[in-house]
Amino acid sequence: MTEFEFLMTLMSVLLAIGLAEILSGWGKVARSEERVRIYPLSLFWSVYLVVFAIAMWSRYWGFQVAEFSGMKILFLMMQTLIFVLVAYMLAPDPVPGRHYDMEAVYWRMARPVFLLIALMNMVVVPVVMMVADIDVAQRGELQWILSFAVGTSVMGLPPLLLAFVHKPWVHWVVSVVCLVFMVSEFLDYRLILES
Repeated sequence: MTEFEFLMTLMSVLLAIGLAEILSGWGKVARSEERVRIYPLSLFWSVYLVVFAIAMWSRYWGFQVAEFSGMKILFLMMQTLIFVLVAYMLAPDPVPGRHYDMEAVYWRMARPVFLLIALMNMVVVPVVMMVADIDVAQRGELQWILSFAVGTSVMGLPPLLLAFVHKPWVHWVVSVVCLVFMVSEFLDYRLILES
């Protein structure tokens, strides 16, 4: 078994655990005997996380020729572990016989969830740069630093804003921007792999 096969197996299991939590939470909502009012932003971010997990898993395939070492493995694992934690925090969990206020849960969990999503998104840049061996020698020090700074800012700032602003319209605008950016990045990455 190669290092890539070992890590891909571990990542796949961890991503499956997070996806199972999200999907089972929504299954509980569907089976709940109590009336549960679905809060659209909760549903939106659940879908976002599912798409993010698929994009993340797909992105890992491009790393099959990379050599892995301590820091590369750490960043790769950090993103996946944060995903699992966010999935557990965001997944609905109605209790039989009790009213479940999905909107109240969303706003109560907004700060820790979006801080973690910002961190998870910012980890994407060093993962791609380190695993793909894009280093200072290839780009030059200033260009590498600028790529890193711009990449982490673009990926991390929108969810960071959601951690501190509790206005539904801001959450909707930033949520749509995050989804569009992630889907376009995912499609662009797939096109690069196919060429």
